[in-house]
Amino acid sequence: MSLVPACLAVLCLAAVNGCGGGSSPSIQHPPPVVAPPGGSISEISGTVTSVNNGPILGATVRFGSQSAASTQYGAYIIPNVMIPAGQSSIVNIVTATATIKGQAWSGQNQVELINGNPITSNVQVVLSPTNSQGSIIGVVLDSAGNRVSGARVFASIGPTFPAGHPDQLFFTNLASFNTTTRSDGSFTIPSLPSANSYTVTASLAGRINATTVGTVNVLASSSTQLTLTLSNPSGSSSVATPNGLTAQTITAPLSPTRSPGDASGFLNVIRRIVQSKRGLLTHHAAPSQKVLLHRSLTRSTPAGSLIETDLFWDYVQIDNLYGYDIVRATTISPANFTSIATVRDPQADRFADNDPILTPDHLYYYSIARLDTINFPTGVGGESSPVQPPVSVDPLGPLTLIAPSSGTVTAATPVFSWNAVNRANLYKVLVYDQFPTLQDSSDPNGIAPVWSADFSGTNATYGGTALISGHTYYWAVLGQDDVASAFTISALQTFVAP
Repeated sequence: MSLVPACLAVLCLAAVNGCGGGSSPSIQHPPPVVAPPGGSISEISGTVTSVNNGPILGATVRFGSQSAASTQYGAYIIPNVMIPAGQSSIVNIVTATATIKGQAWSGQNQVELINGNPITSNVQVVLSPTNSQGSIIGVVLDSAGNRVSGARVFASIGPTFPAGHPDQLFFTNLASFNTTTRSDGSFTIPSLPSANSYTVTASLAGRINATTVGTVNVLASSSTQLTLTLSNPSGSSSVATPNGLTAQTITAPLSPTRSPGDASGFLNVIRRIVQSKRGLLTHHAAPSQKVLLHRSLTRSTPAGSLIETDLFWDYVQIDNLYGYDIVRATTISPANFTSIATVRDPQADRFADNDPILTPDHLYYYSIARLDTINFPTGVGGESSPVQPPVSVDPLGPLTLIAPSSGTVTAATPVFSWNAVNRANLYKVLVYDQFPTLQDSSDPNGIAPVWSADFSGTNATYGGTALISGHTYYWAVLGQDDVASAFTISALQTFVAP
């Protein structure tokens, strides 16, 4: 059994300036700021990616007057955002810019910060070449033709059927582009990558959604106009139970990489390998409207590691769908499910839980329920579908490389070794002849491994073509459990051929 597909054509990480050397930005946490009475302090975190979900390194991310730089995984954190007293929330735009191969890229998305909620995560910003972008503009009306202010408008590329999965619909972009209608009901979603298959949904609590499915064209340097009409409900309202819920967990090094000799961009490469293997690559993430209802304040994950559980489910266009409720439990009998997030997006089909309390070799159960836009927010049970039958994950522990250590001059035929991980029954060794930032066999800049092979033990002898004397190579090991639901990835290390 192979851990990764033979062809990595779908692994198309964005190539960015600086990926091949020098230092990389890292997330810095300044001293905490004290909130004013009645107000609160929130932290915004998320990722900066290309439209194909590739992480972008060194993008400048801005929220108001505050800014941060994205790390090699595309991650960023903007801490100490003030929500003033007397405001239940603030709504603003997160923007990001980068220079990629000498070309200006940009993107933006809207985020709402809730007073009293210390963390707003999964705020995704999708970048594309600025000169190729267009926009969607329009107005949202009610059934009487009146303009509606405060409605949310979501846009995603697709949906489409991924190869080999004709029964599943997915969107291309990682998260919805979104905005809120102005006082006159008008809206603008700018900085959109050019595409001819956008789905656009207008949504407002108490109304039936208005959706245009997969037919909205966005052209460079032009604006596409839409009129979306929300209708009034008639009779009782409910939503069906979601289908297709599945989960995977990945344990990865936590520390940001500061040189190409480490794991710059590599974790997202592995994440995409895993998702591609399981037919999950094109699910997009929970969007910037995700409001965390619970977040652990303690860390159980081993020092230097991050555990992320990714949930995936089937997208279905439903006229009264408001979003999703995400619940988690540590026992199933009796069930102790706790709501950990509300996903406010009728186009969402993925959620990432990276709560620091997640611990290796502990079983976690997850389920989801759909939220009904007509009844929301009258309380859990009153507005939601029945929960999906739960799925479980059991995270693996960290995987550490033993030999060769980074920079070591090896024998002509290197021997690789790593620590055994409890419950990992298969390991894949990946060797590259250059820093593996962009992996896409259909891209001229794509980087594929020069050798990869699966092993059941904790050592392997190189079996690829002859290595070039004096050349620096990169290697890492990916482990999985026996049901391919838990993965662990090492850092990326170098060695030099003799």
